[in-house]
Amino acid sequence: MLLAIQVIGDISRDRLMTSERRVRTQNEAAFILDHMTKNLERAIGSNALPGVDVSGDSMIRVRVDRNDNGIPDDNTATSWLAYVYTAGNNQLAYSQNCPPVGGAWPAAGTVISNRVEAFSCNFISLDNFVTLEVTTCWNPTWTNPDPNSATPACSISPANPTITMRTRVVLPQISAGSLIKNKYKKEQFLFAK
Repeated sequence: MLLAIQVIGDISRDRLMTSERRVRTQNEAAFILDHMTKNLERAIGSNALPGVDVSGDSMIRVRVDRNDNGIPDDNTATSWLAYVYTAGNNQLAYSQNCPPVGGAWPAAGTVISNRVEAFSCNFISLDNFVTLEVTTCWNPTWTNPDPNSATPACSISPANPTITMRTRVVLPQISAGSLIKNKYKKEQFLFAK
């Protein structure tokens, strides 16, 4: 009888730990997308100098309207910010003052997450939106116990959950002398592995 109670307690504790890790991993992905969405919605630019610059699919630079007047400010580092994903250490960093388009990408910034297993961004200039996808993992540095497996450590065990979230951010549209904001459109999709 005592053994049965102990087994039930162990199973319950394991399930609670797994679901807590899953929720924290999901919250990490949601935080990243909300942080980026907030800044992308402040993007400002023109046909000559778009408000978004994407390098590869792991770096995005945004020119923000810091005083919210709808007019692009000077093209200096104070009007640009950047997000840079480094796969080697599973980090997504945020830099508030980054060089404008044509300048070097920031090497360091404030790390907003160190649980990012994958990150991609894509700017569709014709339709004026950015798609973002982030995959977070409870502990991306875990190694797969099976040395012959090509499966990443994040997808092999419920104890190390992985969450993928995707969003599309419609950027403000810019006309000749005014800023016309689109209605806020944000689509989020959640994929659990």
